[in-house]
Amino acid sequence: MIKKVTLENLEDLMPLFHQYMEFYERPIDDKEFRAFLIERLSNDEANIFLSYEGEQANGFVVIYESFSSFSLGRIFVLNDLFVHKSARNKGIGTKLIQQTFDLAKEKNAKRVDISTALTNTKAQNLYQHMGFVMNNDFCYLNLSI
Repeated sequence: MIKKVTLENLEDLMPLFHQYMEFYERPIDDKEFRAFLIERLSNDEANIFLSYEGEQANGFVVIYESFSSFSLGRIFVLNDLFVHKSARNKGIGTKLIQQTFDLAKEKNAKRVDISTALTNTKAQNLYQHMGFVMNNDFCYLNLSI
């Protein structure tokens, strides 16, 4: 079952997000991250969904909305996707991505963007299986401020 994250079930996300950050070898301050999420949810700046097996959360997706001048419309950024290792290979990632597609269609988005670590070939294979294609037209760069 997939549920939208609200302030009421935010705590179900926290252990999974901690594991996600460990996977990418990024330190996390739970208090700081909780405050970040509360702000995103309170300001309606993120769509977050949790996958559950019974009462246990086992995966999540974080989606941000943006706009594209080239596409002349709304785009979705599937920013974070994680499935607990005990729940992998059961279609949960696929369901969370499909939830993203459904929301994007509902909000008339032009496209969904996603990125992952170059070394995360399992994720890349899943994304390509779901219809994502490698962008060969643009070079994406970033600068930490």
